[in-house]
Amino acid sequence: MLAMVWLTAPLAAQGSLTLEDAIARAQKHSYAVQGIRHDSAAATLTYEAAARDRFPMLSLKAQSFYISNLQKITVGPINRTIGSKENYQTDLTLSLTLYTGGRLSNGINLQDDNRRAASMRLDAERMSIAYRTRQAYLTVLNSGALVKSAQASLDRVNIISRNVSNLHESGLADSLDLLEAELAVESARQHVRRARTEEKNARVMLFQLIGDPPDTALTLDENVPDPDLTVYGEIARSPKFDRPEVQQLEFTIRAADRASRIELGEYLPTVSGFVGYSYGKPNKDMFGNTWNDYFTGGVMLNWTLNVAGKTGKDVGAARQRAASARMARKELLDNLQKQRTMALNNVSHAYETVGNFRAEYDISRRQYDLAKTQQEVGRLTVNRLLELETDLTAAEQQYRSSIFNYYLAETDLLYAVGSPRIFGGLR
Repeated sequence: MLAMVWLTAPLAAQGSLTLEDAIARAQKHSYAVQGIRHDSAAATLTYEAAARDRFPMLSLKAQSFYISNLQKITVGPINRTIGSKENYQTDLTLSLTLYTGGRLSNGINLQDDNRRAASMRLDAERMSIAYRTRQAYLTVLNSGALVKSAQASLDRVNIISRNVSNLHESGLADSLDLLEAELAVESARQHVRRARTEEKNARVMLFQLIGDPPDTALTLDENVPDPDLTVYGEIARSPKFDRPEVQQLEFTIRAADRASRIELGEYLPTVSGFVGYSYGKPNKDMFGNTWNDYFTGGVMLNWTLNVAGKTGKDVGAARQRAASARMARKELLDNLQKQRTMALNNVSHAYETVGNFRAEYDISRRQYDLAKTQQEVGRLTVNRLLELETDLTAAEQQYRSSIFNYYLAETDLLYAVGSPRIFGGLR
């Protein structure tokens, strides 16, 4: 059994990491998500605790004490001692709040709004992690494509260099051609090293998000579909925003309104009912020294008015906080509308760019193939062939990058409107 685990463990680390898997793992690893999840759980428990205020409250009070000297009353021939040296008293009281001027219900609803706002904050952080992971994943794919493009360029230049060496041996190329070919090979090698470094740095960013070392043997899914405007059309036709931050502010505004109503309730009295049971020695019997009990019940009215106007100031402050939350909501909606419009423009432009670079890459590839044939028969200079190879490499890089830039622009659009697509793959 131990041998099986040892053999299968390396295989488990050498799997494929899809975009959906990366987002799910980043959600699980994120300390921010975990912390806000605890905050959300705390807000839920606070709401549940506030809701318990509607239920009766049972209180128990017990005490025991000793009095060394007791008072005495003498009336004619009667001499009575008041109380007992040894005293035991137990009071059990059941109370229920009957009326608070709306403070109790608004307080419970306020905590419910806070609970919902905390839940939306958690959703907002989860969406932010998905957005960042999506960007990091696409950046790694882009840098990996650039590595392949640079390696392909090096391979082509090496072929050219060998061909130039053959031509030089045949007397069809001079030493200058050899030097130019060698310089081109060295430049291509540096390009490969630089591209690989950028890919390593991109993997560090991605694997930090998912909680794995950057040298983990995981391959990314390079099966990137051709860009289309499906998502663009869906979002362009629907101006709806599903960003959790908007809903979070909605609940924050509601909580602020509840707070102002609670402050208004300070103008009104509170009424509570109670029943009690008392047992002790001597209890209510001033002249006795025996155990006895009794029951009580009634209604209590408590009404406090601040004549200096403190309650009015508190109400005004609560209303100002509610107004501030409303302004924050308007500002957020304006910013999201701006982000949505800009993201739609960027996606449309990125789609057109992919088509343009695809056409340029196709032309450069056919031009290079034709030039290579001409150079092999001595009808084209080496310098010109190297220039065309550089143009082909640039066209290839631009075309590959344009595809990933399209999906990066699409990611910005999904995040701007809060689309659930951001948690999934590219299609």
